[in-house]
Amino acid sequence: MVFGHSDSKNRSCGRAARAVSLLLAAVFVLLPAVLSSCSSGIKPVKATDAELKPIGRVAGRDVTFDELRYIAMNVKADLEDKYGAGIWDDPAKAAEHSDELYALVKKGFESDYYAVVSMADEYYIGGADRMLSESAIKEAVAAEVNETAESVGGRKEYLSELAANYLNDRLYRFYLSCEECANELTIILKTDLGLLPSTPEDFDRYLHSDKFIRTNHIYIRDKTPERLELAKKLAEQLKASDRPDLEIVLLKGKYCSDYTMTTTHGVYFARYTSDYGDKYEKTAFALKPGEVGEVVEGSEGYYVILRLEKEEDWINKNYADFCDDIVGSEFNSMLAGFKDKLDFAFNDYGSGIDLVAMK
Repeated sequence: MVFGHSDSKNRSCGRAARAVSLLLAAVFVLLPAVLSSCSSGIKPVKATDAELKPIGRVAGRDVTFDELRYIAMNVKADLEDKYGAGIWDDPAKAAEHSDELYALVKKGFESDYYAVVSMADEYYIGGADRMLSESAIKEAVAAEVNETAESVGGRKEYLSELAANYLNDRLYRFYLSCEECANELTIILKTDLGLLPSTPEDFDRYLHSDKFIRTNHIYIRDKTPERLELAKKLAEQLKASDRPDLEIVLLKGKYCSDYTMTTTHGVYFARYTSDYGDKYEKTAFALKPGEVGEVVEGSEGYYVILRLEKEEDWINKNYADFCDDIVGSEFNSMLAGFKDKLDFAFNDYGSGIDLVAMK
């Protein structure tokens, strides 16, 4: 998911979306929404006392029951997809997967959202609470909530859709507020504090370094033994080729299931900014130009990756977008550092909640 900023826009509702990726965990897939013109939006819906009861702490602030339920129910659904439907209704199977459930829920709280909160405490005068309550952020969130409600049919449908995803209005607005905080922090870190690349010299140096690379790939959809063997065969064929850059174009036409890459220029990216996941990036950055990597497992298939030399003409043509990617990459690198320091801990009440039995 990509969140963006633009220095050419003022700091208010309606700033353009591009370039700042928060690397959100799968359990944090929010309802689809597009930032629209400023609007008062649907009035905030007050959470119940039970929903607001603290269950633990992270990033120096209380975490409430509504967020625990949201994360836990989504993790339980993910584990059912992984191990089979009904595992939580079978005592033996539930016991087998209980430790993984609790570990993933804890990890869910050690998220990019709370990393943004920690960053705001570090770099924003008054800290995260002030930033979260800033009028520009509130207006942007209200507009996005309103747009979401309109897209699903209205207030009733919006609240129903939230409930179906184990969300409530308060928690949804909190997550959206953190996303807006990330946008604002990017501007502050770049423009006000000079902690992110900002000058032509910064960008040129970055674009011509190994922190910004170009790849091409063949994507083999479906995770079956046969498809994995095909991916391995294609990787070996590319490794044996005298011109893998030409060979991959021919093989893509015959085997590739990724139809989003419509040019022979491949993809250019800095860390944390590609669309293909951490494993893809880790493999790609370990390669030298002209090298083919081992097969990489994606969410629904397999990648065969070739790293290529960069094209100066293509860099010049896409310079502005690539500079945005670089800013996003450096922001996300800083964010990862704050995320690594997060340590969620249940309080006595939270420790007594049975996540396996949670509905």
